[in-house]
Amino acid sequence: MKTHTHKRFLLFSYADYYPSGGMEDLFGTYDTAKEAIEAISSIEICNDNVIIYDRYEGLSFSEREYQLSK
Repeated sequence: MKTHTHKRFLLFSYADYYPSGGMEDLFGTYDTAKEAIEAISSIEICNDNVIIYDRYEGLSFSEREYQLSK
């Protein structure tokens, strides 16, 4: 069994046609939403969807939703 130590914000990135599924789509974990948003630009593979999940609040949001909430 593999164990993980994750920070508050989980960044998932996946393709519409060939998603890996679940934790296989996890790109990274971050202390702040801003760090997760900034990490999106460093994703080197082409993916259709990028979602950030806040483990504390139980909410998920896109980069666009983050920008609109500011």
